[in-house]
Amino acid sequence: MESIAIPIAFQVLLFLSLGVAFILGSTWIITTLRFYAHLRKLANGKDKDRPTEPLALPYAVPWLGNYIGLLIDQASFWAKMKKTLGPNHQLCTTRMGPAKCYIITGGQNIQAIFKMSRHLSTDPIERQILKSVFHIPDRDIDIVQQPARDDKGKATDMGKRNRKYDIEKIYENFLLAPRAVNMLTRKFLDVFGEALDQAPEILPLPEANSREAEWATVNFYEWLKDHMFTASTTAFLGSRVLEMNPDLAKDLWTLDEQFLNLVYGLPRFLARSGHEARDRLVNSASRWLDDAHNHGNIENSEDWDPYFGSRFFREKEKMDQKMGLDTKSRAGIKLAFLFAISSNAIPATGWMLLHILTSPTNILSRILSELRSCLLPNDDNNNTTTLSIAIPDLLTPTRTPLLHSLYTETLRYHVAFSLSRDVKSRCTIDGHLLLPGNTIMAPSWMMHRNNDLWTDPPADIFYPERFLATDEKTGEVSFSTAATGGGRYFPYGGGAHICPGRVFAKQEILAAVARVLVGFEFEFVDWVETGTERVVGKKSVDGRGFPGHKKGSMGLGVMAMEWDARVRVRRRMLGSG
Repeated sequence: MESIAIPIAFQVLLFLSLGVAFILGSTWIITTLRFYAHLRKLANGKDKDRPTEPLALPYAVPWLGNYIGLLIDQASFWAKMKKTLGPNHQLCTTRMGPAKCYIITGGQNIQAIFKMSRHLSTDPIERQILKSVFHIPDRDIDIVQQPARDDKGKATDMGKRNRKYDIEKIYENFLLAPRAVNMLTRKFLDVFGEALDQAPEILPLPEANSREAEWATVNFYEWLKDHMFTASTTAFLGSRVLEMNPDLAKDLWTLDEQFLNLVYGLPRFLARSGHEARDRLVNSASRWLDDAHNHGNIENSEDWDPYFGSRFFREKEKMDQKMGLDTKSRAGIKLAFLFAISSNAIPATGWMLLHILTSPTNILSRILSELRSCLLPNDDNNNTTTLSIAIPDLLTPTRTPLLHSLYTETLRYHVAFSLSRDVKSRCTIDGHLLLPGNTIMAPSWMMHRNNDLWTDPPADIFYPERFLATDEKTGEVSFSTAATGGGRYFPYGGGAHICPGRVFAKQEILAAVARVLVGFEFEFVDWVETGTERVVGKKSVDGRGFPGHKKGSMGLGVMAMEWDARVRVRRRMLGSG
């Protein structure tokens, strides 16, 4: 019988495949045995008196460890991790290339992170984002992160507040103080309302009330996103920046899609659109800053001006100049803040409005009733779209309890980010040892979507009334944050590193929701692919075709929509229902 010759190339491929399979299989077996050995020790109480690092999850790929699984599908990774650890363990160790990452869950452990700024730092993570995404050189990042020093020249160690250049004071005075943030919200609302009133795609109201306004058809989120970005950018940076750079929004949304690719350091040939959008944004913002300094007055004490925008950004620009940062670095820092606000507040507003407009329980009429109680008297005899919203009333939970509940539920359901810190010094959480040089990660998804914490209804159901409480004696319904305590709810982070833009973000979202609903009527047409009129198949978790979360958007904050809603829209008469 004649023998069959096996090609050399096939033999080599077979040998390599068997070698790879052996390495992956051996690694999986060894790391699995190590995991269960450690688990048995913990069960027997052998490490009770001597803290050890958290349980190390098994993995198959040497060196890379669990990195690939986490990168491909975070939701599946978290679910698998929870199943592997079981109900008695809330911390674990994952291998992420050259370093370890400690994954931390559990309300008490999350609260512990917020109180450990002496041991935990965001500096390396901030450096990576500023350098990789916004192209700020190490030299300027060193200046921004330069610590304050005591009389003996020793660096103080108090989290972010130990910075030589105290940005926290600027946040407190011009972004968090009630007068400052209310001014920003009012400016946003004025520009947003003007943009909506002048929107060419929607016909104006007739001069008399003898006939109804005419309908137009738009992709809802695309329409909202454009107008909100214009208003938010103008309120913060002034009107001049958009006049000089009409493609600013387009480039920022491209950067949003490519954000993780840049953070992970993908080279230009693998993430060309992200690199090019970033370069255009930095160059555009640099030209804007030069123009503002040439034609504006940075010492202007007004709340807002067209060149530098808000008082907050003027004060921030003065500090950046004092540090000696170059123009492109200063531009990158402004873009980073604009990006953080836009990429979270705008999609959150979109989610809120879509839930209201497509709700099977018809909460629109109840929300409108709350919003109308916040309108200021209108002198327009023609009863057109002239609207003025009392911001303090809008932000009062006793006035708008359902609106506040819906906002809180939107962040619980649609925010998925990983609270990340670098371990600066040896410390412990829940009896487990955390070693310097490694990273900790606390995924909000594990808390916000935990069915053990959110039970009525379960965590995977969006429930607008989840945060409403009814008084048993009076029957009065009120907004309640009782369910958000204990580290189970942290959409803006917490501790020394809590998001400084959180107050404005909330006010921007609620104001935008109010202005859209009071100013317009909507009729749902269909679910369509983003940026097109192509109808999508109505397959989703709830069976209604409501969009899910876009793949790859988990871990960044407010998750992106998988698709858009095609709606008919017309201007609403102020007296109409």
